[in-house]
Amino acid sequence: MTIADIKQKLRAGGNHFFDKDSMRFFGSRVESSLYKNNTFITSEYTGFERTKRAYTVRYYNEQKNTVEDVSGFGAFPTLDSAKEFARNYKA
Repeated sequence: MTIADIKQKLRAGGNHFFDKDSMRFFGSRVESSLYKNNTFITSEYTGFERTKRAYTVRYYNEQKNTVEDVSGFGAFPTLDSAKEFARNYKA
């Protein structure tokens, strides 16, 4: 499964997580491919200045067809620290 597959499944189910307007509102970017444990990383701006980004580890729940925040929103100051968490996450 890929991020593109998840986007398609979410849209078909009426979920707006990856909609352009939603992503733009939070300044979100997908920063990784899907890991084997169904996690991936996004980054978002940390303030109104839109200069600094923080990283969030997300989990795609296939049974519920939802994306869940498993790390805390913007919990990681670096992409490397988010990658370490994502690789080791156990649902």
